[in-house]
Amino acid sequence: MAVWHVRDFVAEDLEGVVRLDGESRTSGEPAVFRLSEVVAALQRRNPGVVAVADGHLVGAAAGRVDGDRAWVLRVALHPAWRNLGLGTGCSPRWSSGCGRPGRCWSRWCCRRTRRGPPRS
Repeated sequence: MAVWHVRDFVAEDLEGVVRLDGESRTSGEPAVFRLSEVVAALQRRNPGVVAVADGHLVGAAAGRVDGDRAWVLRVALHPAWRNLGLGTGCSPRWSSGCGRPGRCWSRWCCRRTRRGPPRS
């Protein structure tokens, strides 16, 4: 099984996150937040993380912090990596004192590495 790990989003991840977002769609329903809002939040250094396995993005999450309020804008998982605990294992647990964008995702309550399906 391939091992995945979660790390902070960096600007070089943006293209891969957008591609992963398109691959992860499972319904015809529109997303609550537009992709343009997610991209803008990431470019403004709001919190974001990616899950990587064998050098490939297999998951991503992006959020936004506004004063004392924070929310998740989007979670995207590669279809082959669903139902393996990746999304659930890295669910954000925002603390009430999280007021610095880009620093909050380190407060996630998750194991930093897990095993997933082998890459074919």
